[in-house]
Amino acid sequence: MNISRSAKIMAAAVMMMLAVMFIMPDSAFAEDIPKADKFGQVKFYSTITPGKVIKDSYRYSDNWFMLEDTSTENKELALLSMQFVAAAVDNDADGLGGDFLRELGFTDIGYYGNPDLEEADCNYTYGIKTLSDGSKLVAVAIQSYAFDNNGKAKGWPQNFTVNDDTSEDAAEGEHFMLSQAAHAATEDIVDLAGSGEVRFWITGQSRGGALADIIAKNLFDRVSTRNIYAYTFEAPNVVQPADEADRMRIEDGYNFIHNYICGDDPVPMIPPWGMMRYGVVHELDTRESYYILKKNLEKLGSDAEIPENYNMEDARERAETVIEALKQRIQTRAEYSEDCTYTITLADGTTKTVHYNYQNLLGRLLATVFGGALDEADLNLDYLEEALEDLEIYIRGYLAECGMLKDNPDPDPYYWEAATRLNPFLKDKVNLDLKLTDDELYALLKLVAPALIDQDPINQDTGERIDYDPNSDADMPVTAYLVPALTLNEMIISHHFDTLIARLHTLAPAEKIDELDFDVDAVGMPVVSDPVTKMPRKLKAAVSRSSYSSWLDASAEWETYDLTLKNNKVYYLKATFRAAGHHIEDDVKVRINGEEPISCKVTYKDGYDHIEAVWKYKFGTPKMFEVIPENDYGENPEPFEVEAGTLLKYVEKPADPVYPGYRFGGWYSMEDIPWDEMTVNFKEYMNAKWIRVIDKITVNFTVPRVGQKWKYPTVPAKSPYRLEDEKVENDSYYEVTTINKKGKYALCFNVYINPKDAEFLIKHDFDNNPYYAGAVTINGKPATDVNVDGDHLSVSYEFKALDRLPELSKKSITVKKGKTAKVKILYKKKGSKNTYKKTKYAKVVSKRTASTIKVKGLKKGKTTLKIKVNGTWLKLKVRVK
Repeated sequence: MNISRSAKIMAAAVMMMLAVMFIMPDSAFAEDIPKADKFGQVKFYSTITPGKVIKDSYRYSDNWFMLEDTSTENKELALLSMQFVAAAVDNDADGLGGDFLRELGFTDIGYYGNPDLEEADCNYTYGIKTLSDGSKLVAVAIQSYAFDNNGKAKGWPQNFTVNDDTSEDAAEGEHFMLSQAAHAATEDIVDLAGSGEVRFWITGQSRGGALADIIAKNLFDRVSTRNIYAYTFEAPNVVQPADEADRMRIEDGYNFIHNYICGDDPVPMIPPWGMMRYGVVHELDTRESYYILKKNLEKLGSDAEIPENYNMEDARERAETVIEALKQRIQTRAEYSEDCTYTITLADGTTKTVHYNYQNLLGRLLATVFGGALDEADLNLDYLEEALEDLEIYIRGYLAECGMLKDNPDPDPYYWEAATRLNPFLKDKVNLDLKLTDDELYALLKLVAPALIDQDPINQDTGERIDYDPNSDADMPVTAYLVPALTLNEMIISHHFDTLIARLHTLAPAEKIDELDFDVDAVGMPVVSDPVTKMPRKLKAAVSRSSYSSWLDASAEWETYDLTLKNNKVYYLKATFRAAGHHIEDDVKVRINGEEPISCKVTYKDGYDHIEAVWKYKFGTPKMFEVIPENDYGENPEPFEVEAGTLLKYVEKPADPVYPGYRFGGWYSMEDIPWDEMTVNFKEYMNAKWIRVIDKITVNFTVPRVGQKWKYPTVPAKSPYRLEDEKVENDSYYEVTTINKKGKYALCFNVYINPKDAEFLIKHDFDNNPYYAGAVTINGKPATDVNVDGDHLSVSYEFKALDRLPELSKKSITVKKGKTAKVKILYKKKGSKNTYKKTKYAKVVSKRTASTIKVKGLKKGKTTLKIKVNGTWLKLKVRVK
């Protein structure tokens, strides 16, 4: 038997363990950061779409945690840390966070979370493993985003309880409540570590990042070790330095803490008043990550949408403006937690004294809102219209404060009235109880007014300033003034897990692979013999245990399949290679013993770059068979020959034929097998399939008159389409059966296709929305509206009802000979002339323009008079006696 060299190569390539040699580009990472040596898949939760699980690729090495200089920024560890944080949001160790730690080789895995609503508390997932140098690595991800309401409810008071109300230095040093929670957690983490040499990996995002920041600092102070690898993301400020020297100490003394910050996110800017984080700050929303952000989000499979016309510089300026607006109200850290008493002179001259404390009300407010109250609320934007008057009062308070109202009124009565009206509105209408007194809501509305209200509103469609005089009687464009509030999602896009991980992928890009070169052992290949060798459906295809096997694995199967291998035939083998933690270039070169595949495609799925490659090989000299394309609507392409077993999808197709009024639907065999699924084992005829394109729809409709019932529209005989669901609606969109008045009506119907080999002429607009590109005419006039609705067209046609036909008030009369009788003409056009046909028995003696006609009896007997009114002949039966 003659077995080709390529057959040996291909079969052995996927059936035997492969000895692999990879040619890869130089490392893109710093020499002092060890390369990753473990790769795989991580699952984490999206915060754009709560509950959605995203799959991504991770890169890891134990060696990262044995560096002497922990101040060195490890961008790959930063990405891994954020992936860990995004996975660790479950309230037990068996969630995705625990799974991720197990994947990384941690064995002692747990979760801490106090179910009680203790404000000085935090939740975290942890794991412990022993490194090759004998030291222990303790990994801790502090939770910020959480599924359980308890975690949310105790988290928000932590965020906003900045000052201690009891100590003499209540408004100095560390953030009070975060510090309490962090110090408690530090002791537990030290206990976890036990004795011996210990290394700590501490990470968190948002509030969790702030807690991680303080915990990392505490570990350094408590354990006196620099073996701390701390990475935080979008963390708020945690400490206020006493002076510039203290500021330098806080930054340089804890430079093993790496804080990643996006400048367009206001969260890392609070608390303000000169507060900061321990350690160093790294800019995450770089220009590079900005330009590739959308692509990286799509690759992750995130539902995040970058706001239209989003501009990084503008977003940063807006975030800073929000913080500065809040600082207008609370100018020092001490003022934030002071008890305030304020007297308001109301519009009627009476006074009202209000009491509030910003620190207390903000903590309680956000614990209420995010601790479950929003879940019960009916957040329906339809209610916004009902609250417009209340919101206008609120806006006028801020405009008065800005000196934009005539006579310079006091703004406080406006703020107070808005508070007393909005509080019951939210409770009764929206089912949202903020648990704030009217005094506190007044203080809150006044606090956020500079951030929520734009005193110089812009038309969001045109980008131009709105020309509105607040002192006029014209309706106020309330929503335009509140645009900063209504665009909150644009301000927190950078705070989400999805966005942070997408940006970190830009900061720490995967190594690019543009060439894979395999040397294989051809031993063990199936051969054609007598008796024949069985052909397995799927084959073992694994990368041999080499230094690269941790990131590449493979599988393979026969794309064409026989129960036994046959001589004189070709076969196709498809191999799939999955690369974890590496980027495969679209034009990657894959060779096995120097031979390239006939097809190679790179895709991204579930966190991995995939290569699908197909090799063709044969036994002996395959037989040749003719393939004959046949076209009933034009010239036939030239026949051609292929080898037995050839898959036509790897053969160049003839050029698509063209025929007016039809779309070419592909080549099909006599058994109706499409070209790309056809395996040639005999002489084959491939027929051109044609699909009729419906680009013109004609409908006939009898326009009804007032007083008539409308009749169903029709289409020409033998049309390839039909009408269904016909109805007529009046100008109030109610269905009618009888036309009862003049005016506009709409004929509505759906158009369906009758034959299977036809389709509507559908195209797509710039937003990829489908539309019908043909014409729909009713009585020769174009339809008013045509929409693509799944498998049919939805059509409407506006028409005006025709006038009523004229009628006689009586169908028959009796008159004496020589006398006259009267009959009225109903629905006669004013001033139009009548035409009469008289008989020898009776005649009309009225004027031509009369609306009441007189009939004179001439001769005894019965007769029928004809009267033409508005172009319509009317009949009147007359009996003369």
